[in-house]
Amino acid sequence: MNKQEQEYMERYIYQVVRWLPKKQRDEIAMELREIIGDMVEEMTLEEALTKLGDPQILASQYRGEHSYVISSEYYDDYVWVLKIVMIAIGISAVVSGIVQLFVTGDWFSNIIGQLISSGLAGFGAVTLLFAALERWNVKVDLREARTQTADILEKGWSYATLEKTPIPDKKGLISRADCVISLIFTVIFSGVMIFAPQLLGAYVFENGQFEKVISLFNLEQWHIILPFILLGLMAGFVDDVIHLVQGRYCNMVMLSSIISGVIQFISTAVVLKVLPLWNENFIPGVEQSFNLEFTGDFDLMTHFGTPFFSNIILMIMFLIFCVEVGTTVYNTVKYGRK
Repeated sequence: MNKQEQEYMERYIYQVVRWLPKKQRDEIAMELREIIGDMVEEMTLEEALTKLGDPQILASQYRGEHSYVISSEYYDDYVWVLKIVMIAIGISAVVSGIVQLFVTGDWFSNIIGQLISSGLAGFGAVTLLFAALERWNVKVDLREARTQTADILEKGWSYATLEKTPIPDKKGLISRADCVISLIFTVIFSGVMIFAPQLLGAYVFENGQFEKVISLFNLEQWHIILPFILLGLMAGFVDDVIHLVQGRYCNMVMLSSIISGVIQFISTAVVLKVLPLWNENFIPGVEQSFNLEFTGDFDLMTHFGTPFFSNIILMIMFLIFCVEVGTTVYNTVKYGRK
């Protein structure tokens, strides 16, 4: 085979193994190289690949037909994300339980309750998300495949399809480590927001003994504030899972980043500018408990709970949104699949 034929063979193999579980991909790729190598001794590469047929159909033969909620294509990522979520839920419950041990003395029942409710919610959310992603992604792939060439519309897959389906550039791959770190942070932070928002604040000790926590947040209105916080966190969680599953920059990842960013920014704006997020007694309580006085104009604590303070946080969130979405759009345009 010449260089171009070698490239087309690798493209074909990639289009097959991308539908398979990760642990099977290398082995099946080697097997396909041997099979195709034997076939081209008796026929052309085009004839060999045409005989093997549509890569997606060939992949389904390797993995077997399925009628599962989560198919084998997504199962490895599903199990991995589920493990991450469960570990993060466990960490969140244990940490909040330990802190509450010092605050209230009641920790065991809190940990058990949090583990059960959070575990069930996490399992259900991840399962539903992956089931939805699978259905959505299959539809997207079919739409993209049908729009590649007129021949595909009429005849299905053909050798000519490989001309427009190159192997993705390595620079277009998404770091799994970044996705995992973000997922863990999101789950832990969500757990704290749901079960123990009162733990975020200033801890007051008297003669070495814990006395109280002065909460940052307006806990009396927390039932109104919490849903908007969780909306933003859920949007980020879904976006991280899509990044993790896709593994590379593409239109789906770009669209997910934009939608997620908009939802997160709007929910943050509502929490900061519309809802009474901050505890108005936080600064007076800190000043009294620690014998402090915040008076300087350049002291950020002086502006705590004011519109100026909220505007600074909102501006930081907007800059983060612009950087993240801009980076994703750039990488998708330069390296991703259109």
